[in-house]
Amino acid sequence: MKLGGWVGIGLSATASGLKVRETCSVGAEEACRKVKFTEAGKFGGNVAGGVGGAWAGGVVCAGIGIGTVGVGGIACAVALTGVGTLLGGEGGAAAGEWVGELLYEAME
Repeated sequence: MKLGGWVGIGLSATASGLKVRETCSVGAEEACRKVKFTEAGKFGGNVAGGVGGAWAGGVVCAGIGIGTVGVGGIACAVALTGVGTLLGGEGGAAAGEWVGELLYEAME
């Protein structure tokens, strides 16, 4: 599971880097500058949101595990931690991209 998280972070970083590289290679300096802000925010928000979502899923499952003497908690941890990571990551990415755009506009 831990390896999958690192692979996901690596793929996300690569995707962000490629988007910046593609945009900046076109030659539009303003678009290049903007995408650097938005992609950095999106990547940071994705990672932070994913970590927060995984943590929240784990907390919920800990309570379920106590009530079911561990059996329900294990199944719950696999399902809810994954769902929490996905939803938190997507929400964090959207929020991070928005913050990156706000920062870009403030720097103009």
